[in-house]
Amino acid sequence: MFAGRILIRYYLLTPPMPTIRFALVLQLLISCSILAQDPSANGANNKLVLLDAINVSGTRVPPASVIRLSGLKVGDKVNDPITNAACHRITSTGLFKSIDYEYALYSDRPGVALTLKLLDEAPTLPAEIKPPEDNDVLWQALQALDPLFAPQLPATEKAIRFYESNIDRILKDKAREGEYCGSRVIGDQSGKPVRIVFEIRKYKTASKPR
Repeated sequence: MFAGRILIRYYLLTPPMPTIRFALVLQLLISCSILAQDPSANGANNKLVLLDAINVSGTRVPPASVIRLSGLKVGDKVNDPITNAACHRITSTGLFKSIDYEYALYSDRPGVALTLKLLDEAPTLPAEIKPPEDNDVLWQALQALDPLFAPQLPATEKAIRFYESNIDRILKDKAREGEYCGSRVIGDQSGKPVRIVFEIRKYKTASKPR
């Protein structure tokens, strides 16, 4: 039996400027029929619906990691403001250039399937952690925290800060309270960035942890 499907697609774009632009495209597909727009549709955007599934596409980052970043889980009640907030949590990492999402509603079961479509930030640069004796240990700890922490990342300020804050978290967990993570982007002779160096530094005596 054919099950009617409604797709509602939203695009959340993060341009280079600080302002985030939103564009909305509404596509209704029900038995190949074109429906007239319902004047109450805008009000329905804030109506809570059950999240039945979460799908991720378009990124090198593991889907489970993207879902963890979103803070959403199957069984949650969501609407547009909640989903937009989840998208902002994902893009706040600096790992993604843009994200759009769509809901799929099926007539033969309750809830909606949410699909997150991402575009990775590019290019990426190789990264290392200094001093050398910390490199392997801290990369392993980062990977244990979440597999998205690869030693290759975009040289965006947000991405670098995202890595730094999680390295700081690991240092704290290892009782290395007097240390913190800083970073440098290394360039070649022409000034083109070629790699990122995370450095474990010691606080000065009078300094307080961030």
